[in-house]
Amino acid sequence: MSLQIIYGRSGCGKTQYIFNEISKNIDNGRKKYIITPEQFSFSAEKELLRSLEDEEQNSAVINAEVLTFARMAHRVSSEVGGSNKTVLSNCGKSMLIYSILSNKKNNLKFLGKSDSNIDMVMTQITELKKHGVTLENLKTLMEQVGENDLYLENKLQDIYTVYSKFQEKIVNNYVDENDALTILENQLDATDMFKNTEIYIDEFVGFTKQEYAIIAKLLKQASKVTITVTSNSMEKTDEASNDIFFSNKETIEKEFIIPEAETMLHTLRYNQFYSISSDKRDFTISLSDSTHIPIMVKSRIPYYKLLPANRAANIKYDILNIKFSNPEANKINRIDNLDTRLYEIKRLGGKLKYTTTENKIFLYNLSIIDLHLPKLLSEITRLFYITKTCSIKKLIEEIKHINPYKIKEELISQYQFYEYKTIQFLLSLIDGMKPSKIYKGYGNSLSQLFVQPDGSIALFHNSDKKYLGSFLLDNAYLSIPDCESYRFGFIEKENNQWYIKLNLEIFI
Repeated sequence: MSLQIIYGRSGCGKTQYIFNEISKNIDNGRKKYIITPEQFSFSAEKELLRSLEDEEQNSAVINAEVLTFARMAHRVSSEVGGSNKTVLSNCGKSMLIYSILSNKKNNLKFLGKSDSNIDMVMTQITELKKHGVTLENLKTLMEQVGENDLYLENKLQDIYTVYSKFQEKIVNNYVDENDALTILENQLDATDMFKNTEIYIDEFVGFTKQEYAIIAKLLKQASKVTITVTSNSMEKTDEASNDIFFSNKETIEKEFIIPEAETMLHTLRYNQFYSISSDKRDFTISLSDSTHIPIMVKSRIPYYKLLPANRAANIKYDILNIKFSNPEANKINRIDNLDTRLYEIKRLGGKLKYTTTENKIFLYNLSIIDLHLPKLLSEITRLFYITKTCSIKKLIEEIKHINPYKIKEELISQYQFYEYKTIQFLLSLIDGMKPSKIYKGYGNSLSQLFVQPDGSIALFHNSDKKYLGSFLLDNAYLSIPDCESYRFGFIEKENNQWYIKLNLEIFI
């Protein structure tokens, strides 16, 4: 077994390298498999035929093949003899879940048999299975949550009740299509299909627990496994906010957690995947007067995340002037588009009033910078989601008209009150402030070098806070991350008060 990691930025030729290698070694006696996500399988097949156009077509058909994980599951099941159980369709699952919700309605605190709950439960079960979350895992989690969060515990209890009953109903006569990869993992031990083959895993941005388990089995059987990852290096940094490839590097790291891959560490000459140094400098400039200037490099190609998406950066707003019924709230939450959900709240007469941040550490960090900063940021965030104005500088202009602090015009116009407070916040982010880590008002004191989108550079000495602050204000923008991933943008209720959370994400 050998494992090869091919990394590089998007568009640098990783996929082309794979197909060139396949073409070069097509007749070495080993079957080649290219594993891609479903959406890339057709283009991969076209590229495979193109790369082998100078070879014998028979050789291409026999010695190389494009697979998806789902297609692989079907092939292996056909070879080893699959289960005679009926595959449960989505329609069948919906009916089964409806039946469970109806029969268990007296035991469920949150879930009813509405269409939205049926869809939600189906999605939940799918995600639980993809990521290997068992009933035992759910039970353990409920015990850990306990009385610390009765609301969450009750929700978990409902999911556990429905999930366990679902498994009980299908175990003897049906098989859930989401179990296909779990079945594949077990069946791989009974087939020699991938023994002494060369496997190329391409175009994935990450893997589920099921897929990791399959890769582990393939590493045992295949002669060589090659995985492509979009990243500038293989070494993971300490801070996700300073590295746009952080999640991709996590994928690399997980690959090496697979026991069968550990033998490749010495071959690759990598023994450590985390930086062991607290020194954040990328390089040091030494001047003729013996002055040494430590430099931190940040790339704006395509952009630099000054405040990456994080649940800790969620801001809570009470919804005033309107009282929802549970069905009304559920109806709005079923709307796919966040803009439409916010519009519906506004149409019904609702207004958003800042209450607090989801994470207390973030609130305390902001208060250290300025006691009134949470309120200012909440107003900037609210305006962004309502107006879709991304530029923080333009949002500040609107803030000056609203004047949420109700201060004198002299402070606004002559002293640049709102600009100053916003700049202090942006400088704190550069300084290392994180929403979920205690910030004491200081961090790194490094000079900052920004690689601009046009390839030019902008260098700011650590003493040039004025110029760095102006640069950040001119170039800072807000963006909206995925609502479900960071758990915001949906109407919720707490202590009889309806509220909604909005996420603060900033890039330059």
